[in-house]
Amino acid sequence: MSEFAAMNAELGISKLQALMRGKKTREGEYSRAKAGATILCPHYASPPSVIEAILSRVGNKLDDADALFYDLGCGDGTVLIGVASALHNTTCIGIDVDATLCATARRKRSEVETNISDRITIRQEDLAQFSFSSNDEGDCIKNGASPSVVFAFLVPSCLKILSGTILKDLEKGTILLSYKFPLPEVDGWIPTDIVTVDDAVKKGAMTSVFKYVVC
Repeated sequence: MSEFAAMNAELGISKLQALMRGKKTREGEYSRAKAGATILCPHYASPPSVIEAILSRVGNKLDDADALFYDLGCGDGTVLIGVASALHNTTCIGIDVDATLCATARRKRSEVETNISDRITIRQEDLAQFSFSSNDEGDCIKNGASPSVVFAFLVPSCLKILSGTILKDLEKGTILLSYKFPLPEVDGWIPTDIVTVDDAVKKGAMTSVFKYVVC
């Protein structure tokens, strides 16, 4: 089985089904720390109910001038723009490896009001090489600033890698939200809340947003 077919199986759909629905996909390359494997992560835009779940569960955490919201695998910027539009003090940073999706996110950012777009940064970067303490030139945050909330819509194999690398180093009290797939319990991640939302992959189906607090 090819890597792309394996990834589609992980999402519970076939490549043919994705193409028939006209979904754009990306091949985000995440290197396993030791195995050197490549992981492919198709892109599906998060539905409005996911943004509503984020706001209802962590809005108070982001309601100050120093609040930082990260979207790991931000795709076309849907979640970033939704959060920045609703929470007027929040700075939002999106990370994605796909150049086309980053360009789309930046275009969508340019179409919103300045007081929203000025608080959104899109970075084209491989999450395997990403660090919360490093910034690109032009970022709307200061070097070394720590995230308040981290959101991810990634498949389990990607989450497994991140749970043992950048996520384990987050400051105590940081909130993590994972859409559709939970963080691995074997690494000590136990959700404090689970919210039922629409499924971006299977039309008409429901799935979950899992909330975690770093302790």
